[in-house]
Amino acid sequence: MRAKAEFDNRDLTLWPGQLVNIQLQTQLQKGALVIPSRVLQRGIDGTFVYRVEKDIAEAVPVKVLDQNSEVIVVEGVAAGDALISDGQSRVRPGAKVQVIADEPPAPPSVLGTEP
Repeated sequence: MRAKAEFDNRDLTLWPGQLVNIQLQTQLQKGALVIPSRVLQRGIDGTFVYRVEKDIAEAVPVKVLDQNSEVIVVEGVAAGDALISDGQSRVRPGAKVQVIADEPPAPPSVLGTEP
């Protein structure tokens, strides 16, 4: 999609004819279930995720709307379901899995300062 815009360039940071990438929001889904795209798998029968139920992996077909960095799930899983986000190539439906909690993120820091 091509777009053309005019900007106030008081600081002279933009060049005439400069190309930029834009994101255009075309729809807003209130209350939508959003999962990271790394959880989504693709197979012969369509898209699916691996859900953990009582330490057993199960493949659950899902219907999705968007496949960017985050995916909106229309059907298949519910909020609170434990989904596998790493090592899916080694997972098979019915396999026993070990749930490992994510490490907490490092505290934010300012570049150029000592921790």
